[in-house]
Amino acid sequence: MKPLGEEQIEQVLVDNGLGVLSLVEKTDPYGIPMSFGYGDGMISFMMQREESSESRKMAAFESNPSACLTVYE
Repeated sequence: MKPLGEEQIEQVLVDNGLGVLSLVEKTDPYGIPMSFGYGDGMISFMMQREESSESRKMAAFESNPSACLTVYE
């Protein structure tokens, strides 16, 4: 498989709305299947969070902001 060009990457993001968001929770990998939106060069995720409860996704992101999104067709 050859690498995709910038235009091809953008088209994959526009055409697909499912992927796996990979985070690091302290020192452990944490992959989350998620839907996303793409527009104006930005990827957006909807994450629900209640004031009284700690979200594992947000805790992982706050402990290490590095992330990777794998998009599949």
